Amino acid sequence: MTVAAFAAAATSAGQQALFSHVEVLDDRSLLTFDADIADRGADPETESFTRLVALPPGATQAEAVLVSGPEGARAQVLGTVGQLRGVPVALLSVERPEPGGLTVELRHDGRWSAERTDGPALTRDFAAVLQSSLPEGVRDRAEGVSGTYLILTTSAYEAAVAPLVDWKRRKGHEVRVVTTAETGNTNTGIQAWLRNAYATWELPPEYLLIVGDVADIPTWNFSGNPTDHPYTLMDANDWLPDLFLGRMPASSAYQVSTIVAKTIAYERAPATDNPDWTRRYLMVAGNYGSETPVTTVQFCGEQLTHLGFENAFTAMPGFDGVYFPPIFNEAQAVPLITNTVDSGVGIVTYRGWAYGTSGWEPPHFTTANIPGLANGGMTPVVMSFVCLNGNFADAQPCFGEAWLQAGAPDAPKGAVAFIGNGEHWSHTRYNDAMAIAFYERIVDPALGTLGGLAVAGKLRFMDYFPHQLEETGNEESVEFYVHIYNLLGDPELNIWRNAPAPLTASHPAALPAGANQFDVTVTDGGGPVAGARVGVVQGETLLGCAFSGADGVAHVTVSPLADGTEVAVTVTAQDHHPYEGSIAPDASSAFLSLDATSLDDGAGNGDGVASPGETVDLTATLRNAGGLDASAVSATLAATAGATVDQANAGFADIGAGQTAVAGAAFTVTLANQLEDGQHLRFTLSATHDGGSVDVSDLMLPVVAPALVVSSSSFGDPGYAPPGGSATLTVTLANRGHLPTGALSGTLELQDPTLGTVDDAAGSWAALALGGSGDNAADPFTLSLAGDVPHGKSLPLMLHLADDAGFAVDIPLALTAGLDNPAAPVGPDAYGYYAYDSADLLYANRPTYAWRELSPQFGGGGTELVFNYDNEVKPLIALPFDFVYYGQTVTQLRISDNGWISFDPEPFDDFYNWGLPNQHGNASLIAPFYDNLTTVTADSLSGSEYIDGVYHDYDAADGT
Repeated sequence: MTVAAFAAAATSAGQQALFSHVEVLDDRSLLTFDADIADRGADPETESFTRLVALPPGATQAEAVLVSGPEGARAQVLGTVGQLRGVPVALLSVERPEPGGLTVELRHDGRWSAERTDGPALTRDFAAVLQSSLPEGVRDRAEGVSGTYLILTTSAYEAAVAPLVDWKRRKGHEVRVVTTAETGNTNTGIQAWLRNAYATWELPPEYLLIVGDVADIPTWNFSGNPTDHPYTLMDANDWLPDLFLGRMPASSAYQVSTIVAKTIAYERAPATDNPDWTRRYLMVAGNYGSETPVTTVQFCGEQLTHLGFENAFTAMPGFDGVYFPPIFNEAQAVPLITNTVDSGVGIVTYRGWAYGTSGWEPPHFTTANIPGLANGGMTPVVMSFVCLNGNFADAQPCFGEAWLQAGAPDAPKGAVAFIGNGEHWSHTRYNDAMAIAFYERIVDPALGTLGGLAVAGKLRFMDYFPHQLEETGNEESVEFYVHIYNLLGDPELNIWRNAPAPLTASHPAALPAGANQFDVTVTDGGGPVAGARVGVVQGETLLGCAFSGADGVAHVTVSPLADGTEVAVTVTAQDHHPYEGSIAPDASSAFLSLDATSLDDGAGNGDGVASPGETVDLTATLRNAGGLDASAVSATLAATAGATVDQANAGFADIGAGQTAVAGAAFTVTLANQLEDGQHLRFTLSATHDGGSVDVSDLMLPVVAPALVVSSSSFGDPGYAPPGGSATLTVTLANRGHLPTGALSGTLELQDPTLGTVDDAAGSWAALALGGSGDNAADPFTLSLAGDVPHGKSLPLMLHLADDAGFAVDIPLALTAGLDNPAAPVGPDAYGYYAYDSADLLYANRPTYAWRELSPQFGGGGTELVFNYDNEVKPLIALPFDFVYYGQTVTQLRISDNGWISFDPEPFDDFYNWGLPNQHGNASLIAPFYDNLTTVTADSLSGSEYIDGVYHDYDAADGT
């Protein structure tokens, strides 16, 4: 079991911080969780925050343990919720009664150093969806990894998308355009083509933009509703997305050009009519048919306010949006919505009732009203959490299409992107949850793209309905809503969450032809900008891409610069105007660049590749890409982390212009023992010539290593680890790396000694070939547990392995104490609470339950609470005694007819039995009957003759 410690340090109001893993120790993973302590998505009453966290490939379970923090703080993993591009994902929830630093341990099975071998590597932008909750080494591997930005269209639209291709390439993306002439024109054929590209391309697709209407590029049908989501499913048996997806719905090249022009302008040159438009919002809602839309969008607005947004709607004092009641019809609503959009807003959000595919009512605003907008280039992202508005397969343009298609290539208006669903009868419960999930995630600064937000929002949505994941035909499942919500627009759109700030980038104005690296320093007001993306393009060729570090410096390794064509340098960063500059290649002098490298590992295993712990010889070949001859040539090699250079110098013969030369002697390098399979080490090669000129190149060295994972484990008699007893343990290992191991020996460590002891801690395995597996059945471990360990308790174990060739690795395990019984008590949580019920008769620590009748109809003496309408929350009732709840003394409570009580001083209409804990709803909650408490008899209700009411009572003698 890996132990990942997340530390959240207190910060000043409004200050942002991120998750980041900082080091991995031998016995556990130590990770810092740099969170905004007030989290922009936090409940102000509890200082809570929720974060999606990544687990190692193959992980199946996780638990959170609060190590330190304010009294009453608690942490909980809400369960694993699926796999994202091969990475298991879980949700971590942390609550604190007051601001303050805290540390949480996240324990899970699986191993971070095990490289995924059955699919593409994790990319930087998919890692961002996981809120930077990856270990440092995994995040470092993802940092420089990008996939292909793939545009799927028809030949009729190729010319219209060309400007977008150019812009995305300038930003640093590898862009490919494919038409149905290559993929076929059926949805299954296109999906098969995509899956083949995902499995075989050196840079597999990461972003997929579909350009065209359904007559051009077919969509899918999910329970009778249009969806493009299956195009993202690269794993045949998984309905979680492996690609970021968007569609630009258009039926003419002119419409494509309009949407493309708005997209580029939004990112490249946002309108300046109102310089603050990108951080202003409009909320629209109608409580028609349900009571929740207004409060839902108010939550969304509060989230944006945490980001620094301003509410653009000021036309009606006392109202923070265009709401029904009181606004309903066209004459009332259209001027209010139109004038607010025209004034400049970055985000528009709606919840309420659909006017078919055409828009909203109430308040009324439809496709007929969009042509009347005059917002120019201030084009918002529109999110409509309601039925049918996103039905892009309808014969007439739907509401979302009308927003995108509005305007002209040289006269923009309408919206730049739209998120909505195309289902006829999507339900309030799920639409509310989807809106809340999106806006819980929109505050995460790690999410920079609209496609990333869409994926993250859907992942958060999963946790609200953990028992309704798979679609069963009733259209009330997570799978169903993940499918029906679609993004219309560019999935890589960098959404504005503030007014764009100026960006300064410094880099060489000229470089010698043949150069393969240089630095770009990115600043804002003199301070460094981290995470800026630097794209380098020459002609129509992407030479390289890199990201700036905390110091604002991006080291860009590129394909050697050609002579004669200007090199474009583009820098983009969240909430900053892009920088666009150039570098002039210069071939007027000699320039020596690395041309090739040969490796000799005869002192190691002699397989011709670099492996952990080996000493290897590297022989470099230099190329003179300049126009003059180079003489007196020598070179030195320097290493970064992961290797040491034992022999750093080499001499070369003179190299004529355009010629190459091989080093007269090899560099000698010793690799560290802890390198991971697939890791790339960067060395700096400095070539000196002509009396002092120094030319620098990057030398990249790939590492090949074993990658061991625990594929299974089993206990001997009695078949599990019994509390108060002992059992042997057999562990099966699999080698998923690219290097065999020698014979393995292992030591098992129980990391929490209060749970028991490892009586026989030594085990052994035969050597594991590539793809091979084996167990220690001939030499098992023996584990004894203390008698008070609860059944179902997770056991934190660490397996230390080494082979006879010196390879060593530590693998965490998560095994369960006792019988894994879903009906067993749950706990303890971080505060120490357990959840027992009256059926837990076999557990010594269970409380003794004494039930007393409250209803006078059956002889009780309780006081009735009369609920006058559904979902009513009664006023505060004073407690006749003090009650301690998570370390806080409370003296009053509220009772809801939805089966819960709360100690919150302010009422909240939380009528859904969401998963617990969650940010939306009450800050404090006890939910013994977490469902509707029906207080009205009805013939249709079985047993309704016994329905009597809701009562409360206080027994002074018992103090309860």
